Amino acid sequence: MERSKNGVPLIWELRTRKLSRDFGLRLDLRMAAEWEIITNREQFRFFNHNEFISEKYYSFNNLSCSLSWNCETAIISAYLRTIGYCISVGILDSTSMIEYITPALPFGKPLSGVNPGKRPDFWPSFEDMHSSEAKLNGASLQHFLNGWSCSHEVPLFASGPILTGKHGIEADLDCVVVATENDLNQRELETLFEDANRGNARGLVKKAIPKGLGRWQAELYMRDLAEPNFKIEDRTHTLEPMDNKVSFIFDHEPVAHWKFWYEEWFPARLREFGPHIGVATYCSTDDLEKISDTVGSNLYLAVKLKVSHQKITSSDVQPSEYYASKKIYGVKVQA
Repeated sequence: MERSKNGVPLIWELRTRKLSRDFGLRLDLRMAAEWEIITNREQFRFFNHNEFISEKYYSFNNLSCSLSWNCETAIISAYLRTIGYCISVGILDSTSMIEYITPALPFGKPLSGVNPGKRPDFWPSFEDMHSSEAKLNGASLQHFLNGWSCSHEVPLFASGPILTGKHGIEADLDCVVVATENDLNQRELETLFEDANRGNARGLVKKAIPKGLGRWQAELYMRDLAEPNFKIEDRTHTLEPMDNKVSFIFDHEPVAHWKFWYEEWFPARLREFGPHIGVATYCSTDDLEKISDTVGSNLYLAVKLKVSHQKITSSDVQPSEYYASKKIYGVKVQA
């Protein structure tokens, strides 16, 4: 069964691991036995990603894929039969099983009716951050950030791929707004994004992980649905899905929004990079002032740019992670 998992998302395996830990069982063995029963009835073709992506990546690259095929069907069936076993022995009841059944559905709440939106005006291209005349480093990223304009929408959080044209490189950009009195140094920036990867909230947003995660939303949640981590006049927010965004409502008033958009799609990616989907939690410039007054601190925009080479590259940009930050709003001092 391990070979058949090649390219399959880990969303089912992670849930069986959790149940195994909670109840001291070896549900991985149970799932493997169920898989044997299924595949003995019908043979499934194993997946080899190198058959269609060799022009972009090497066979030894650690890749994640954005495809589904009949081999995945056997994995899902074995997973559902394992969950059925957990229900039959009383580990899961009719209420708790919903969380474990939903990943086998195509879409789940609260995003089932939310469509992709337009790429934000503030989202840059690689050429915006790097020209052939200038070397890409922390200083050049800082120079770009100093001139980065967010005239209408301000990203409280954003994560997505950066279009690099024909350079033969991969690039991911992450940004988050944090409340702090002073600028962030290199180590503080690295820690900020390390904490974000662990799910710790240090910025103005925190990860929201709905229990209703559908199969075709798995990659979307890899980029994160990030919701406000602050109150306005001691009020928390409610989440309201709309046509092409999710609004965060404070006392009947939307203060921030979350949306996603598609970039250039390729059926595989380097595993250390996010999917070919961009996400952003953003607000207007007027609401940014309201948020700053609420948290009572200066607001800084921190960014992280991650770059790696593809199989064939003409770029002299070195694979690395680059960081920068700038103050975007200063709290008003009371006279």
